Amino acid sequence: MKKQKDNWLITLWIIESIALICALVMVGRVRNLDASRDTDNPDFYAKIRNFPDKVVYVAGVDTELDLRGCTISESRLFGADDGTAEDLVSNLGTHFTVVSEDIDFSTPGIYEVRIRGYDTECAFPIEVIDPAALE
Repeated sequence: MKKQKDNWLITLWIIESIALICALVMVGRVRNLDASRDTDNPDFYAKIRNFPDKVVYVAGVDTELDLRGCTISESRLFGADDGTAEDLVSNLGTHFTVVSEDIDFSTPGIYEVRIRGYDTECAFPIEVIDPAALE
């Protein structure tokens, strides 16, 4: 009788162990599905299709970005240019956001303009030049 009780406990332990392993595997799969929405695995990539008309600014004269002429496309493949080009200016605040915070229009230098759109960010450089360089 004791042997049957021991066998039953071993069987119960095995079933509980298998159930626990299955639960852990399922939790891992759910986390992987959620990871596809993470920025490490974006569904769409943003890419600068056309740079803005203005990429050179004068220190102390220009005070804000002029993004007219800039278009961005989306793609499911990194680096591909197969999406429709979207005008950045008309889609600011809806599809795209400027996330650059380190641009100083009073100090000459090269700065990176970062645009967040779709599931990723893309960027392009601008230059702020010294007004004396224009003379």
